[in-house]
Amino acid sequence: MMYKCVIILFVNLLFNFCEVYMQQVFKKPDDVTYIVDMKFQSDYEYPTSFQSNTPVFPNKQRIIDLFLESKTYVKKTTDKILSDYNECYTNEDVPIDTKFYKPFIVIHGNHHKKTAKIVQYMAMDMGVNIKFNPPKCMDHLTYRFKDTRIANHAYYALALYVVAFQTRQTLAYNISVVTQGYWTDQAIRAAYNLIRSSKMCPDFDSIVFKIPDDLMKPDIVLYLDFFPPLNSTIKLSMNTDDEFTTTFFYKRLQERTPFPINVITIPYNMDVRDVMDKMMDELYAHFGSRLETEKKLYDKNSLADHIKVKMPRFRRPFNDQDAGSRSSSRGDRGPFRPRMRSPRYRPRGRPSSVF
Repeated sequence: MMYKCVIILFVNLLFNFCEVYMQQVFKKPDDVTYIVDMKFQSDYEYPTSFQSNTPVFPNKQRIIDLFLESKTYVKKTTDKILSDYNECYTNEDVPIDTKFYKPFIVIHGNHHKKTAKIVQYMAMDMGVNIKFNPPKCMDHLTYRFKDTRIANHAYYALALYVVAFQTRQTLAYNISVVTQGYWTDQAIRAAYNLIRSSKMCPDFDSIVFKIPDDLMKPDIVLYLDFFPPLNSTIKLSMNTDDEFTTTFFYKRLQERTPFPINVITIPYNMDVRDVMDKMMDELYAHFGSRLETEKKLYDKNSLADHIKVKMPRFRRPFNDQDAGSRSSSRGDRGPFRPRMRSPRYRPRGRPSSVF
């Protein structure tokens, strides 16, 4: 009997210790607003299982504080993130409330490769500057967050502030800026996580779809809706036939964001030049002469030079007569022969900005 009492007492102590330990390890930081804490205008509340998966950060300082609190577990990684983040600010920042003449354009679409090509052609023809998220000064940190969803959300949210900083630096030189994706696609991704887990859609007036006050707002967002729809579709298990797609979220957000969102419907097999025509009609209707650059105005025919793949030009091999003075200047090493690139050569990595 005594042994049973000792065992029961030991089990209770062990259980209490584990409970206290788990509360400390998985303690929810006070500086992060989670979906579980949000009560929307609807009659439902999200379950607690979301608090470690889908955080919503109302400003930059709360993202930084989250990384600072995680130093207890991953100090080396956190120090690397914050140091590289601070190194991205190479110049004095331009105030966020500055009114720029040139526009800040965000382009997103449900076909990533086609959207990326359109952004590149737009930069080549219009002389705009491309910004990427994450930016170059932080993209080497992406692999550190593959297994940690909350840190992954915080990393991409923090990278947005660097993109906004670089955008203001470029706009200050009177050069238009275009990015492929920005805050809207991250907000929609957070909503996707909620729908997959709870089969409930967050209210569009909630904090999930509210852009942080200290994050730069774009002048316009263009969403390219290629059909037949290529983006993922989520069907709810409730008594409804609604399908929540990226296009659905963009259309619902059109009247709720402080910046305009235009959804452009495009057939999947439409030529790139025709897609550019539709885009430029939207942009010129909204900005007018603000899009004009000193380089040249947009010309749909100029895209033909960029769409065709240009193969490297090969000269015929040098012979003794063609070598001339080159062979004599090289001594006994023979005629000078330029180094040729293979026709299959393609530069690796993502394309850099034109300017």
